[in-house]
Amino acid sequence: RDPWSALAWSFAAAGAWVLAASAARQPLLLWTPRAGVRGGSLLAAAAFLAPPLLLLGSASPVCVRLAAEKLDGLGRSAGRVGFASNAGSVAGALAAGLWLVPRLPWAAGARGAAAVCLTLAWACARRGAARGGVSTALGALSLAAALASGAWAWRDASSAGETGSPLRGRLDAVLLHKAQSLYGEVKVADLGPRRVLFIDGVTNTVADAGTLESLSDYVASFE
Repeated sequence: RDPWSALAWSFAAAGAWVLAASAARQPLLLWTPRAGVRGGSLLAAAAFLAPPLLLLGSASPVCVRLAAEKLDGLGRSAGRVGFASNAGSVAGALAAGLWLVPRLPWAAGARGAAAVCLTLAWACARRGAARGGVSTALGALSLAAALASGAWAWRDASSAGETGSPLRGRLDAVLLHKAQSLYGEVKVADLGPRRVLFIDGVTNTVADAGTLESLSDYVASFE
């Protein structure tokens, strides 16, 4: 009945979820391994990706509803929306894999995506408010959150070369290596007797600094 409102709420909720997930990623990733290697991976992926993907996927039929002025043009409208959706998916996958992930910290990319979703929510809320269907408060909150998320992403991208937060304040930390990889920002550091591999600020693998024997549970699980 109110497609602009539906789109505004979907984009706003998706952007808010991605923004919250980017802020809570470290405690979440430290908690999910309790379910095991496979279960923890599934839980983490579901927590980060399932809600925003569901919300963004629900936008397509609403766009078809907006694009179809008459019932006899429904098929053509569905085809146009489907084409645009698939083209966007291909472009997004290529841009993320070949450009965004190798060049930006994960958090910057996620918060940038949240800013895009929240900006779309503001645009849809503004369009709907003109027709009396959407509260102007939703648009204002979405725009404010989009600006904050964009500034946060810019800060993350600008500070990518600095020592990451896991090493700040650690007097026993010795940074051995730092680089951008296909998996995100990689750092190797000695923290006392342990050598740690960080990916985007999250501990990935831990080894004994003297013997290089693995101390990570998931390595023992594979063995």
